[in-house]
Amino acid sequence: MFQFSDIPGQPIVVCGDFESSAGEERNQGTHFLAQRDCIQSGFRSDLQSLEFRNSSHQSWHELLEIGSGREHVKFLALLGGSAVIAALVSTQTINSNPQVGLTESRDSSCVSERFEAAGGGDASSSASKLTKLVQSLPEWLTETQVPATSVAYIEDGQVQWTVVCGQMNESEPATLETRFNTASIAKPMVAEIALRLFSHGELSLDEPMSSHWVDPDLAGSQYLDRLTPRIALSHQTGFPNWRRMTDDKLEFRWEPGSQTGYSGEGIRYVTHYIEAKFNKPFETVARNMLFRPSGMNDASFVADTSIQDDIAWGRTNDGEWSEPFFNEEPLGAGDVWITSADYARFLSAVMQDARSQSNQAKERKSINRDEVTQWCGEGKTPLENCPARMGFGIGWYVYEYGDETVFAHNGSNFVDKSLAIFVPETQTGFVAFANGENGKATISKVARALYDNEGYYALEGY
Repeated sequence: MFQFSDIPGQPIVVCGDFESSAGEERNQGTHFLAQRDCIQSGFRSDLQSLEFRNSSHQSWHELLEIGSGREHVKFLALLGGSAVIAALVSTQTINSNPQVGLTESRDSSCVSERFEAAGGGDASSSASKLTKLVQSLPEWLTETQVPATSVAYIEDGQVQWTVVCGQMNESEPATLETRFNTASIAKPMVAEIALRLFSHGELSLDEPMSSHWVDPDLAGSQYLDRLTPRIALSHQTGFPNWRRMTDDKLEFRWEPGSQTGYSGEGIRYVTHYIEAKFNKPFETVARNMLFRPSGMNDASFVADTSIQDDIAWGRTNDGEWSEPFFNEEPLGAGDVWITSADYARFLSAVMQDARSQSNQAKERKSINRDEVTQWCGEGKTPLENCPARMGFGIGWYVYEYGDETVFAHNGSNFVDKSLAIFVPETQTGFVAFANGENGKATISKVARALYDNEGYYALEGY
């Protein structure tokens, strides 16, 4: 298994002569072809552990393959001048999986990128975490029968690195540009858009949404004026998770605000309300309020033909690949297609605001209903694994431990799994995606390598 890491101070190996191609230029870089003859610097050059570094640390942009029998040596090449760039070297092997009864092609190689402009923090700690994942993820993917994972890590409030391993579909490896389905961790993004509108004085969290939007299923309900953005974004609407659970008709199961009940329909309701209030598509509002200000160039709530060639397909435990689905209108509660780096940029922006005394920061962390007694105690999760308080804030689930507040949200469609966590006090966090039915098992291993909180993992089943 050939692996790649981009850690300063490790030896560099250069393979072959690099020749400029006559092909197109892309991202102001030149395409290069690497031959398999190697010279080494500091360790053996037998194609077992090769790496290249580009001093400019620009983004990788070209994947070249050289086939040799059962091996495919893949290079991610980028020119930042005359220096040899970073490259990913991997082998593709044929594995027989007795549990699924089929022969499959699995490429568990990894490619990573460090962001040198990131803030101070403990660089050695961040680098060691990246090294751990690069070394471990191929094995973890094989163990959990998951095609690919994409992870981004934040330290000192800044995105430090991202790493992607495995297959985005049956025949292509995942890259740093591969978009994964957020599943439910799209919900905090909708909440953040609402909070930014609130902070700009353009929206009240406590105004009845019925002034601009009423779902036809709810026309005439006595509870319409009690349905506010705050109630919806903190999962207190009384709606089912999805209306398909109530014969495809949206209905109140209890009075809004009287109890908590997780609901994707509630988040979707907010997107309709924002569209009606501002007379703009929600995707447009998202781009203006969140994506562009946060530097998120690879995210979309809706079908976008420009990204559909670099999308992670999901795979079931029996080996069936699931073609990605694109919404014509935003679901809000899920199905945002995004890279881990872009989601981490969103986390970084939220995390930095969370340390402030802004009104939106206070709203974000305000627990609307403490749920410790609901989930912890005799016959439940042991109290020693539980925080002092826990419950939904605006968009995030909030855990108040003694010296830190944890903001977290996970996501789970049938074959799309995700987890996002950040801690404002330490200015650390991460996001992880997996495109397999058993992806939670992969993410569980990733999470423990990046964030030490066994109480949280026990409580949430990781």
